[in-house]
Amino acid sequence: MSEYKGTECPVCGEMRFSRCDNCGWWSDAYQESHPDEGSLMNFFSLNHARELWKEEHKPLDEIARERVLAKRREYLKE
Repeated sequence: MSEYKGTECPVCGEMRFSRCDNCGWWSDAYQESHPDEGSLMNFFSLNHARELWKEEHKPLDEIARERVLAKRREYLKE
């Protein structure tokens, strides 16, 4: 009997179970069938996450945190 190795992440292509250890994408069947829509599982839509991964090649939660902190700094300057 072979061991279950997970499925391919739709963002970075690595093998994963419910959350990809490589890019941070959470499995979400709804988003995978509606790639331009957001959900509660992931900060970005699937298509946006793919674009960000290609551009920045770092975990999605790190990208989201950087963006939130940048907006916060921008807000506090006003």
